[in-house]
Amino acid sequence: MRTILKGDNIPLIVESFFGMKKIPDIVITTTSTRFFKEFTRKMSKKSFYLTKKVSDNVVIIRIPEGISSLPIFKLLGKLNRTVIHLGFCLGVHPSLKPGNIAVVKSVKNKNKTLGTKFDLCNLKGMGKLVTCISVPHIFYAYENREIISKHIDIVDMETAFVYRYIKNSISINIVTDTLYTPFFYLSSKEKTLINTRIKLVSMKVKRYLHLQ
Repeated sequence: MRTILKGDNIPLIVESFFGMKKIPDIVITTTSTRFFKEFTRKMSKKSFYLTKKVSDNVVIIRIPEGISSLPIFKLLGKLNRTVIHLGFCLGVHPSLKPGNIAVVKSVKNKNKTLGTKFDLCNLKGMGKLVTCISVPHIFYAYENREIISKHIDIVDMETAFVYRYIKNSISINIVTDTLYTPFFYLSSKEKTLINTRIKLVSMKVKRYLHLQ
């Protein structure tokens, strides 16, 4: 990506990847089709990534998980876009349970701590402010429970890329797992709560962006 994201290549990449000549100023990214459907019911795919404009200045993009999302955030950073990332995470702190909403105030990336520059006052009441670490795969968290539990609140796979490359960005995650309860062990009640929180987060983001 170091050589591809230069000069005249960028408009071509934008059109090929996202099916539009220009990306709006505000980009909602998500790895989840469920989040995507809360903003648009039209799922036709005319580009490499599932993309839909939801207003003149807002677009939602469904992205791949983890390291595969890196080129997208690099590109959006070069284009100086505002990014709201909606995803899922593993709750590490004992107070975080499946269905809780976690707003990432900072993420540990290698030897650095990257904080959001987003105006958190505008998201007051959205969810709990947390610290995060992004890992290549969630199983890393289970394999390193004792080390991880001493330093952060949640684990995800994308936030480090968001905060590293996007100046004005915020990552909002719903807890779907804990260190001792993987998602596939959750009760039907907990899964229903998670679906309810997807709708709640989507509604609050829509209100914040004046989409409803």
